[in-house]
Amino acid sequence: MWDSWRLRLTETAGLRASAGHFRREHSASRGSQRSGRVPETEQEAEVHSPFRHEARTWQPPSPGTQQSLRCLLPDSSFPCSMAFHGKFQAESEKNYDEFMKRLGLPSDILEKGRNSKVITEVQQDGQDFTWAQSYSGGHLVTNKFTIGKESDMVSLGGKNFKATVKMEGGKIVFDFPNYRQTSEIVGDKLVEVSTIGDVSYERVSKRLA
Repeated sequence: MWDSWRLRLTETAGLRASAGHFRREHSASRGSQRSGRVPETEQEAEVHSPFRHEARTWQPPSPGTQQSLRCLLPDSSFPCSMAFHGKFQAESEKNYDEFMKRLGLPSDILEKGRNSKVITEVQQDGQDFTWAQSYSGGHLVTNKFTIGKESDMVSLGGKNFKATVKMEGGKIVFDFPNYRQTSEIVGDKLVEVSTIGDVSYERVSKRLA
């Protein structure tokens, strides 16, 4: 009988000792977290960290996206037109044939220009732009203009004229003699839409630089 009682007392004492050890360890762990103690090992940091996540490599946004984001800042020293600066290559187009026929281009020029990987280079100095487009066969059209001021321009068909280029809602607006063209940056693409009456020709170019 006495042996049975001694065994029970021994087991009870062991359980109390284990419980006390757990409370001391738990309190020490919480105290170290509250005190801001730096874990001594990576394993300790992993065990005590309340947040566990996979490491991800940060990728900076593209130059065009960075410039587009800066346009959202209330900083008048950085106009949204800066987002156009760069070099672009045409990757898709819509309504090319119908628009060019409305424009009155000869069939041989129309054939040469179809699916041409037009290269557009835009340079800017404040409100002054140089807008150059290189077509297949070495045909180059370059326009220099200042936003809000009348400038000497050349149309796609090679006609010289005077026009005032405007900036409307982030779009550059060209009023050519026979058509109206808008250019804007969408994501990291240059989107140009030229319209004659109810026909619109759209060209989308990807950024190269």
